[in-house]
Amino acid sequence: MKPTPILFLGDSPDLMTGLGRISRALSIRVSSLPEFRVGFLGRGGCGSSQLPFHQYIFDERWGWGEQHLERVWREFSRGERGVLMTIWDPTRLHWLVDPRPGAFDESTIRFLRQPPFRRWGYFPVDATGPGGRLTGLASAAIRPYDRRLAYTAWGAEIISRSIGVETDWLPHGYDPGPFQPRDRVAGRMSLNVTEHDLLIGCVMTNQARKDWGLACTILASLKPRLPNLRAWFHVDTLIREWSLPTLIQDYGLADIIRITL
Repeated sequence: MKPTPILFLGDSPDLMTGLGRISRALSIRVSSLPEFRVGFLGRGGCGSSQLPFHQYIFDERWGWGEQHLERVWREFSRGERGVLMTIWDPTRLHWLVDPRPGAFDESTIRFLRQPPFRRWGYFPVDATGPGGRLTGLASAAIRPYDRRLAYTAWGAEIISRSIGVETDWLPHGYDPGPFQPRDRVAGRMSLNVTEHDLLIGCVMTNQARKDWGLACTILASLKPRLPNLRAWFHVDTLIREWSLPTLIQDYGLADIIRITL
């Protein structure tokens, strides 16, 4: 039996973003299964020869892959039917299930409306909209999928409630090497924070959807009320979508913030 082509779509698997790490771990695991032949259409990054599958990379300026998917699928699938598995927030994927005239040419619309693949999705659910459900746009993007997975049992419950279809969940693991409990006193000492300080931590990548501006606004509002306030920022890079040095300076937070990369 020939292996089924499965093309992942998400943050490039060589990126250090949270979704990039998840994409890398999942696609590597699937590539070890004889039932599948794996490819990856990744946003951003450069690709890596260390990964055991072919990668197609597109620049972040080209949206979410809508301009590349048809060409890449035809090249990767070799004319066979298969699976497209997305690893993204559903609000980024509405075009995949409901392509609108004017946004695409007729050929692309036909391709997306009658795709030569089943749509599988691994959806992060971090919050709900009104009524404890996903927003209308997110629900509309998820509903037409052939198979849906959430990251947590809670996320699966929210998706099921929102679209009226039972949803399974698959937890993503973590690397126990760097991620393990640390001694509280030693950890605070490494950040030059005393046991009497109130420490607020914020761990996010430097992406537009991670609202570092909001984080700094909140800290600036708390600072006058809490003289023992300290903040810890753990981030992948200081300047990308946000300039953290500029935010810290503009909000007058340099004396309370500790940064690690």
